[in-house]
Amino acid sequence: MKKYFSIVSTIVFVCMLVCLPNVYAAEKYPQQTITVYHPFEPTPYDVLSEVYNEELSKILNVPVKFEYGMRGKAAQAVLKGQPDGYTVFFAAMGPMVLMPNMIRPAYRPEDFKAIGRATLLPIIFVAEKNAPYKTFDEFIAYAKKNPGKTSIGLTNFLSSLHIGMTHFIKDIAKLDVKLVEQPDGPIRGTIDCLIGETDALISHTPDIMRYIKRGDFIPLATFAEERLEMLPYVPTLKEKGYDFSQTSWRVLVVNKDTPQEIVDILARASKAALENPRTLQSAKENYEVISWLSPEDADKFLQDEFKFYEDLSKSMGLHYSQKKK
Repeated sequence: MKKYFSIVSTIVFVCMLVCLPNVYAAEKYPQQTITVYHPFEPTPYDVLSEVYNEELSKILNVPVKFEYGMRGKAAQAVLKGQPDGYTVFFAAMGPMVLMPNMIRPAYRPEDFKAIGRATLLPIIFVAEKNAPYKTFDEFIAYAKKNPGKTSIGLTNFLSSLHIGMTHFIKDIAKLDVKLVEQPDGPIRGTIDCLIGETDALISHTPDIMRYIKRGDFIPLATFAEERLEMLPYVPTLKEKGYDFSQTSWRVLVVNKDTPQEIVDILARASKAALENPRTLQSAKENYEVISWLSPEDADKFLQDEFKFYEDLSKSMGLHYSQKKK
C-alpha cells in the first residue's frame, strides 16, 4: 500500500511540475514585446491594425510590434514559434482557409488557437460610373441581353473575391460574363475598372469606398447578410432573391499550445482594444466592421469557414487535391 501511495504521489508531483510553467507563464504574462503579424502587403488595412496595436499596448502595458508576414511568414512564425503568447497572427481568410484548400495543405485551423474574431471585410459589387446600368437589376438585365460581353474584375487571389464570387456569378446567378482575375491585388483591379478595362468590379469596402464617395463607382449590391451602415441605400443579394451572402474577415490566432490562461488575457485585451472608441472610429473611417467573437466561437467560426471553402473548392474543381500532378 505504501508503495502504491508513493507511486501516486510521484505521478501527482510530476504533473504539478509539468503544469507549473504554464501557470507561472500566465501569471507573469505579458512581460515583453508582443509581435502581431499581418498577412498583407501595405494596404488600407494597416491603419486599423496599427490602432489596434497601440490600444493593445496601452491595455497590456508592453510594446506591441507591427510586422508584415507575407508569403506564409506570418503563419509559420506562429506555428514554429514558442507557444507563449508573444507571437500573434492577425489572420485573414486567404491564408487561413483558402490557401490550405486551394494551394497546399500547409496547415488547418486546428493548428492554431483563436484569440477571437476581430473584423469583417464587406464585399461589394460596383460598376464603372459610365456603365449603361445604374442598379443591380439593370446589370443583370444587361448581362443577359449581351452574353459574353460584360467583364467583371476579381481581385486578391486567393480570396473570397475569387472563389466565392466566381461561384455566385457562374453557379447561382448563371451569367455569361467575362471574369477577369487580377491576382496583383486591389489596386490593379480598381484601376482597370476606373479606366474602363473592365465594366464592373467586386472588391472589399476598404479598397473602393473612397472611389464610391468620389462618384467614380456606382455600388450595385452588397454580399453582406444585411445592409451595411456605410451603404444603407445599397441592397443585399438576398434582397434581390439570391440565397447567398459572403464576407471576408480577420481573426487573431496564436500557437495551438499556448496556455488558455494567456489566450484569455489576450482575448480580453483584444476585445477592449477593438471596442475602444478610437478603434471603432478607425474602423468606420477605413470601412471595416468590428465583429468580435470569443475564442471558443472564433475557433468554431474558423472550422466552419474552412469546411465551407473545402466543399466549395472541390465542387468547382479548384481544390489542391484535384490539381494535375
